[in-house]
Amino acid sequence: MKMQSSKYLLGTASVLALLASSATVPANAGASSATKPIYFAGSTLASEAFRQILDCYTGGTVGFGFGATANDGYQFGGFPAPGHLPTTCTVSTVVNGLYAGVGSGNGTRGFIANNPQQWYSGSVTAGSVMTSTITTMFLPAAKPPIIDFSNTGSPATIFGSYPYPRVDVGMSDSPLAIATGATTLTTVSFTFTPAQSWSTTGGVAPAITVGTSTAVAYNPTTYGAPIQVPAFEVNVAIVVNTNGMTTVSGTTTISSVYSAVTGAGTTPGTQANQGAAIQLTTAQMCAIFSGLVTDWNDTTPNKVPYLDSAGTPQLGAFNDANKDPSGVAQPYSATSKTIRVVYRGDGSGTSFILTNYLKAVCPQISSTYATIFGATNLPSTSFATLIANINNSAVTSQWIAQTGSGNVASNVSTDATNSGRIGYVSADFSQPYTTNVPTAAGGDRHSTVFGSAAERTAAHRRHLCSGQHDTYNSGVHRADTGRCPQRVDRHPAAGAGHDLDLG
Repeated sequence: MKMQSSKYLLGTASVLALLASSATVPANAGASSATKPIYFAGSTLASEAFRQILDCYTGGTVGFGFGATANDGYQFGGFPAPGHLPTTCTVSTVVNGLYAGVGSGNGTRGFIANNPQQWYSGSVTAGSVMTSTITTMFLPAAKPPIIDFSNTGSPATIFGSYPYPRVDVGMSDSPLAIATGATTLTTVSFTFTPAQSWSTTGGVAPAITVGTSTAVAYNPTTYGAPIQVPAFEVNVAIVVNTNGMTTVSGTTTISSVYSAVTGAGTTPGTQANQGAAIQLTTAQMCAIFSGLVTDWNDTTPNKVPYLDSAGTPQLGAFNDANKDPSGVAQPYSATSKTIRVVYRGDGSGTSFILTNYLKAVCPQISSTYATIFGATNLPSTSFATLIANINNSAVTSQWIAQTGSGNVASNVSTDATNSGRIGYVSADFSQPYTTNVPTAAGGDRHSTVFGSAAERTAAHRRHLCSGQHDTYNSGVHRADTGRCPQRVDRHPAAGAGHDLDLG
């Protein structure tokens, strides 16, 4: 099976500002003893990668408690392996970086306003009161940890309290952009009571009141010109829960996903065990995210547009790619099973990358997609923009909004009760890069999908299919859009493989 990445499902995580320097010192594996802070917030897609980078930079780990096991999931030594860092990577034992995964939208909001209180998760309403239960949903994602229990610093507000004392670095997967008619970067800033100590080593504030909202503009005179530096190339994982997508053969219940590819290894969470729980073509992706196909049982002939290998428009059934060993196309589910899209409800660079991909490829497959994906309001950090373009509430009302990659992953999950759900996350929130994939319960928006053995994948590089032009985001794509294998990762069902080929 070819392992290839779609160039449009790859994005660039950008550092919006970086205000720290360091001196080279020997490696120090263990809990951080640093004294100088640097504060990051934004993209959840980039959050685990930067937590790894910051651990490596300092030569120590941060976490929710004391001891070697109560850290952020990384440990020094045994590299390369899931959750392991090299012991030779330390640059400074003085600087400790903290990262709050609040999404690209709020990461940019805090950066433009130069106000760490704007680094909240999700969305807020002026004048509302959040009780302790709601407060935990309002705080950044649980992973990576936003404060350091092992080294709170002196005073303890340096590393042991949130919001952070200042803004140093904002992280975004979408570029900074000045709004039409504006002359500088603008955003909306909220006031909060209390202003500090929403989360400390002693617990979470019992209630937080949202005050007023004010339009603010980035002040280059005071802060200097904004700096945006590409950090690394990242890919978006398409995650699918295939648990329960079965059929009966004789007296035996078997998987009805015949495109699954078994991993080569035996250890979960490792590169060697990558496979594919399901393979979807680009044409199928367009059909799902446009609302054209809403059931894994759909076998309607001549329904899904695609381009054949000669670039000629064709129509086929949604299940054409799901052929059994005898070569006969079978439904992905023997009975009706709703395709429920789990999407980012917050401002998200991951949504920007996904909608950029869909905008690039879907209108080339069929002109019928032009009004949905080809609209000028895409790509967008707001998935709601795509939903508005679809303009079919009967379909999209069944879709599920979540905050952060971790909550999308936990709401797709591997649990049979969520069978058929599909979403998009950073690859390190999907198997095999993490082995712990819990199921969200009771609307929990901050369930973690990262275990202590979680693995950060290196940036995936682009590989081009035959006929595909090597022009990044040029709008010139391969001649056989919808059929050329492309590799992204997906959320597997238990015991399944770990890659998804969009081909």
